Amino acid sequence: MNVDTSVDYLTVTFRCMREWEASVRRIENLADWGGKKRPWFFYGYSGFSAVTAEGHLATGRGTRGGIVQASGEVSNLLTREHRRWEQPTLKPTRVDLAVTFTLSKPVELVRLALEHQRDNWTVIVPSKKAGGGTLYVGSRKSTTFGRVYDKGAELNQRLPPALQIETNYLWRAEVEYKQGHARGAWAEVIASRGRGNLGEFIANTVITWFAGRGVGLPISPNASSIVSVASRGVDDIRTLKWLHEQVRPAIWRLAENGKLPQVAGALDIQPRNFALDPPRYLEENFNQFSFFDKLS
Repeated sequence: MNVDTSVDYLTVTFRCMREWEASVRRIENLADWGGKKRPWFFYGYSGFSAVTAEGHLATGRGTRGGIVQASGEVSNLLTREHRRWEQPTLKPTRVDLAVTFTLSKPVELVRLALEHQRDNWTVIVPSKKAGGGTLYVGSRKSTTFGRVYDKGAELNQRLPPALQIETNYLWRAEVEYKQGHARGAWAEVIASRGRGNLGEFIANTVITWFAGRGVGLPISPNASSIVSVASRGVDDIRTLKWLHEQVRPAIWRLAENGKLPQVAGALDIQPRNFALDPPRYLEENFNQFSFFDKLS
């Protein structure tokens, strides 16, 4: 079994605009906007947001102060480098902790949950060809909310058949903390990072949260793989997806501009080994997609 842990989503607000502006400047030195900044509006805040290969980043100001929001690798980056941008008036309002894991063999976790479903569970089970489905635990309006879903099936919506992931094999479990619970979760995240056991803390927290609500995840809290931050199985899938969504369109554009020999040289591949299909490229009208953890 391979396991990947992350702070998958982070929203913080600031009462002091001067502190917010200082944090935004420091964050912009840490995280690349990718040249894709777009207007962003969120609950009375207005500013800019961007989606890159690393995640999403948004900042805005409002009558109550300022806000910073991040997801994916960007939220992980802000967690690792929190000392470089945190301010005294910072107030976490949402913190998501996630565990992504591959199983040694496919297991229908969501369908198994139907056998002992509880009142506060919502189960979405598609056809087996569409994947393993999603289990929601609790209410989206509550201060804690959990979901377990077939991450492989989600990724397959944007992957070609050659890169499809076997359903019921790659799973993700997330716990979303809001309001006071978000502040508590952030404090524990920072403390665990200081102790050097952030991955273990996230895994144990997510596993315990679901276990306390009747959902047993097939992960052992004491397994050594729990601490892995970039497990081989998950990282291989991330790399394949990056190759398809980011590298392949770039190669096509360079080839259109007559730069195929240079591409081959950069990749140490003979040009004759490139089997490009112009009609298929035009039909698909490639766009560079976002990132591994785009959907929460």
